[in-house]
Amino acid sequence: MEFKPNQNNNIQETIPPESLIILFLFASLGLSALIREINKKTGIPYAPMLFVMGIIVGKLADNMGIIGESINNIKNINPQGILMIFLPILIFESGFNSDWHSFKKQSGQIFLLVFPCVFLSALFILISIKIILQYDDTYYSWKGAFMFGSILSCTDTVQILALLKEVGAIKKFKSLVEGESLLNYGTSIILYEISTKLFKNENMNIFEILKLFFTLFFGGIFLGIFIGVIGQFWIKKIHNDPILTVNVTFISCYLCYFFAENIDFGFQISGVMSLVSLGLFLSIFAKPKISLEEEKVVLIFWKYVVFAAESVIFLLAGILIGVQVLTDSSLLYDINGQQINDKQTIIFGDYFRLFGLYFCMLFSRFASITCVVRWLKKWGYGITWKEVYMLSFGGLRGAVGISFAIIVANDDYYPQKFRDIVLFDMAGNAILSLIINGTITGPLIKGLGLCVNYNIREKVYLGFLQNLKLESERKIQFLKGNSYLKMVNWNILKDLVGLEDFHLKIKQIQEEVQKREKEEALAKKLIGKNEIVQIEMVENLFSTKDQQNLQQQYELLENSDNEESSEIQNLDKDKIIEARNRFLLALKGIYWIQYEKHQCSSSTLLLLLESVNWDLDAQNESMNSWEFLYNYFHNPYYIQILFQLQVVPFFRNKTSNLLFNQIAFIYDVVTTYIEAHETVEEIQKEFPISDQIKGLISKESLNNRTSGHQYIVDYIKISFPEIKKQTQTKKAAFSLLEKQMKLIQDSVRFGHIDDKQFLEQKKNIEQLQIQLENIQPSWKLPPKKQFLIEFVPFFQKIPEKILDKIIEQSTEIIIEKDQYIIKEGQKAKFLYIITRGCATETCSKTFYTYNEKKTVSDVLFHYQLVLQNMRYVSSCMADAVVYVLAFPLEPLQKVAKFNLEIEELVWQQSLRGLSQMFYDQLQPLGNLNKQMCDEVIQNSFIKKYTSKQIIDCFNGGVLLKGIVKGRDIQNEFSFKFFKPGQICWCKKSLNNKFKPKQIFQS
Repeated sequence: MEFKPNQNNNIQETIPPESLIILFLFASLGLSALIREINKKTGIPYAPMLFVMGIIVGKLADNMGIIGESINNIKNINPQGILMIFLPILIFESGFNSDWHSFKKQSGQIFLLVFPCVFLSALFILISIKIILQYDDTYYSWKGAFMFGSILSCTDTVQILALLKEVGAIKKFKSLVEGESLLNYGTSIILYEISTKLFKNENMNIFEILKLFFTLFFGGIFLGIFIGVIGQFWIKKIHNDPILTVNVTFISCYLCYFFAENIDFGFQISGVMSLVSLGLFLSIFAKPKISLEEEKVVLIFWKYVVFAAESVIFLLAGILIGVQVLTDSSLLYDINGQQINDKQTIIFGDYFRLFGLYFCMLFSRFASITCVVRWLKKWGYGITWKEVYMLSFGGLRGAVGISFAIIVANDDYYPQKFRDIVLFDMAGNAILSLIINGTITGPLIKGLGLCVNYNIREKVYLGFLQNLKLESERKIQFLKGNSYLKMVNWNILKDLVGLEDFHLKIKQIQEEVQKREKEEALAKKLIGKNEIVQIEMVENLFSTKDQQNLQQQYELLENSDNEESSEIQNLDKDKIIEARNRFLLALKGIYWIQYEKHQCSSSTLLLLLESVNWDLDAQNESMNSWEFLYNYFHNPYYIQILFQLQVVPFFRNKTSNLLFNQIAFIYDVVTTYIEAHETVEEIQKEFPISDQIKGLISKESLNNRTSGHQYIVDYIKISFPEIKKQTQTKKAAFSLLEKQMKLIQDSVRFGHIDDKQFLEQKKNIEQLQIQLENIQPSWKLPPKKQFLIEFVPFFQKIPEKILDKIIEQSTEIIIEKDQYIIKEGQKAKFLYIITRGCATETCSKTFYTYNEKKTVSDVLFHYQLVLQNMRYVSSCMADAVVYVLAFPLEPLQKVAKFNLEIEELVWQQSLRGLSQMFYDQLQPLGNLNKQMCDEVIQNSFIKKYTSKQIIDCFNGGVLLKGIVKGRDIQNEFSFKFFKPGQICWCKKSLNNKFKPKQIFQS
């Protein structure tokens, strides 16, 4: 660290320079706190006040003793030290608190705004400086003007988002601005780094420039992701330790920037881009894993360090301008303390040029966006000219741009005039944008209609105030009954708690709302439109008394199709959108509550929040988040691949776990989705909206959760019952542990246990929660052989060696719901056994409707084992996701042919179905109900007859194979029912005969 000569040698000798720098930092924070208090009481913009105060302090530095000495030391700190201290905080915090959804949904538009637009903006500023404002080369050379254009193109994410949030900008526009502002950091600084190399006479051709750009950009992204993976893994292992969580985010931020800027990877990496990438990665994958208790601490910590960094930067910028730029005679020194010149660098005309540069900055941003507006309209959600105007005007400049201006100002390589003018113009434009743009942007957004309907928001706020006043009055009435409060002056108490203020505020808002409604009604009347249905306000906003239940709300919309359509058309679309948005925001809150109670995983939370964002993006349409979820996780090909890999010994355990986790994840998502929708539907009863709109929103929610419930029934309840059981057990265990935690917290609060006992129990519960969170699935599919022998009687009678060969030839198949396993009439090639799910077997040729349910371990089409060379005579469709083992028919047919015991078992299992499929031939059996038919079949056996052998059907029978002849029988073939007492003989060899056991001997 190098410092200039000091006039106060006594201070220099007694206090080390490092101590003076620390004094400056804490004195700056103290002054910032004072100015923040002034800002809260007066409303004067905070950053401009700091900047002006910095100028004053800089002008008076020589007369401020030890404070002045600390200022003289800080203004000469190494530029890289300034970056290392402040920049990682500002960049990382913007990425960490950003919304990944905005990037994914509007990535095309963001790409256009942060690449072509930033470059064009820097180019237009270059032209403005050299041609319009006519700065000569002693201030701005062409290369220097482009470098400054890169810095000036850097917008301030924190300031912009705070402003948009304050005015209630629509989500689509706010998301676009957020995404553009964050990546704008990276692109602007990359252009700055490239222009710095060009300025310092490094000869680079176009290919080298492009190579440098890509290495800076993509190298930064990959480094940020790498550090992010480590940080995310560490945060995942932390359980309710906010200090450690803050520590991980903090060290990740600084180490990432240090590695990017100081470690030689063989190519140059952008530290800013690595911080953007790190912040986004942790926002996506680590933030959902942080508990609510930890998140509060993390957010407060980062909010403070950003406040501190921005405060010091604005104050330092003012001080440097006051000391180096706006002095009457800027005394410049070299490193040896020798005076260089005394020529003033900033002249009176530069103030006029500053305002000219401000307008050129606005125009350059507008012109750069206009150049790509054709594609902006086509990509993402599109863009309107109103949004173009706001994007151009709303690009505030802030601390990051000033940080790089300070670096330039402290870099001795650049000419003194260039250093001073860069700091002066950057700080001046930042202050002008914060004062002018920051003041006008809010009203401009409202005027252009880019914010949520103000009247609706006021009505909701009115309802809140009414409820707050009502609950306060109820509490007062309750307190009046307390015997220890008989002496209270209740009139004074009402003044102390602000009840009269509530009344006045409610009256004021009611008058404003009524006035706006009259204006809206008049405007609609003038343009020939009928008055739309107004939102009905209720006195008891959040009281549950006299509220209609959901069924009554649905009836308002379901009286008739025509009435429903007419009512919906008459509802105000803006009010429907506002009600839908409030429903979705409440849904987000319920998802977070479920996560904090360990009723869903972090991955589930992330996906469900994404589904809410998906609905918010399509706010003009009905809620349809179930479609988003279904398309996300319903991937039968992925499941099929996992099942196929299970046969490979190396992958068996891994794929089994992956399969369990995938199904368990789906079940976790859907059940949390359903429960949250049910909860918000109840909460919605308290929304200050009309019953018609409540019914409409509730019906949309009902349609979505009903689809989710049906998916569980069709896909998981039948096909994966063990996964459902384990997931429910895990949720119940977490719920019980949460209850135990609340009980010990109440116990220590009321003195039932001491602090030591509380900490001991708290530690035990947290350990159990960690063990429960990390529990590994115990789900393993049984081997095929074990499953067949245990659950399928037919396979129990097959010799082991033959069975092993048959199993080797089998294949596992997954059939989606409502898909055919086999269609009637197809050539019979396989025998199927259900291992998961259920299906329905049907036949179109039966007299009665044949409809047989098949579940786990049931054999499909087993009659094909004895009906050789036939086509399937029935169809089978999956009622849920069905997993079947398919066995080639030919080997099994051979086994059945030469094993009478197996053949008899097959016929017994097949005959009832065949009696329905061949109803005309087997009519008496076909007329029996299932119980009676099964009883007859169980008391029957197979008997074979040779040619010309007499057959006496004393109790009746069924001809299964062969040809017979007898009294009143003319050459009957297979599937002929013989009446009791009927006598016939074999014309040809007869293979099989069913007869009651009590008549025929086995």
